[in-house]
Amino acid sequence: MFRANYLYICEEAHASDAIAISNRDSQIFQLSLKKLRDPDHFDLQKWLRVRNPNANEYITEDEINDFDIEDGIQRAIAGIK
Repeated sequence: MFRANYLYICEEAHASDAIAISNRDSQIFQLSLKKLRDPDHFDLQKWLRVRNPNANEYITEDEINDFDIEDGIQRAIAGIK
């Protein structure tokens, strides 16, 4: 397991319709959390290489920086209730 892409999340929140609008949005949300909560081990380029060696632009650092983390958390919580 690569620490750059390891996220500890509950299955209920991860599987909820509220946060799983699309796989890509879910990944941006998770990477935003990773960058916020574990910045020393956040490595977008490593995550992209593990995901797909040809996908270096699949998710950009700007998308992670611009993601409304509070909104993502509220959507995840709403999906659990």
